[in-house]
Amino acid sequence: MIFLETGFRVYFVDFGNEEVVSTNRLSECPDILRNIPWQSVQIKLANIKLTDDERYLLLRDFETERLDMKILSKNQDIYSVELINNGKSLTEYMFELRKKKEEESPVTPITNEVCLV
Repeated sequence: MIFLETGFRVYFVDFGNEEVVSTNRLSECPDILRNIPWQSVQIKLANIKLTDDERYLLLRDFETERLDMKILSKNQDIYSVELINNGKSLTEYMFELRKKKEEESPVTPITNEVCLV
């Protein structure tokens, strides 16, 4: 945890996100729990860097789904994985969503017009 003026920056091991938490929402961890090792491992989707919005979107769309996981590599304590739902990787799913979003966004043409007065 890192102390900030508004509270502490806390790393949540279950979802891998960080958040600033005000001191009135924190409590002391009992000694008996301090010595228990984390019960999770840190993973990341291989071949893609997700925005926070994309991460929440994947969680929303797949939190109740059964996913298959293929471990592709390990760097220090972080596993790069491919998550698969019904034969389709979540990375592929996200690339398709990005492409669809780009196609739906109107592109404003750039013109080199000069107005003389």
